[in-house]
Amino acid sequence: GLLERATKAASAKRPRVALFGECVGLLCEAGNTSAAIELEKTGNDLMKTHNADILCAYRLNVFKEGERDPAFQDICAPHTSFCRR
Repeated sequence: GLLERATKAASAKRPRVALFGECVGLLCEAGNTSAAIELEKTGNDLMKTHNADILCAYRLNVFKEGERDPAFQDICAPHTSFCRR
């Protein structure tokens, strides 16, 4: 219900809600990239049913190979837009 209430509170003609996904970055920093990937999938499913944007913050230095790291690639793969610093 929170997303519906936030959307109704917006005054734009086509309201959108922006969510900040801090938790995924914290999971990666704790070494739990698989949980971060699952949470990303949940967020992607949420965006299919709600008019929302999810902004996630990852520290690139958490990934051993930076942008080439397989875990980073797995996280970015399902996104509708690209991952960037």
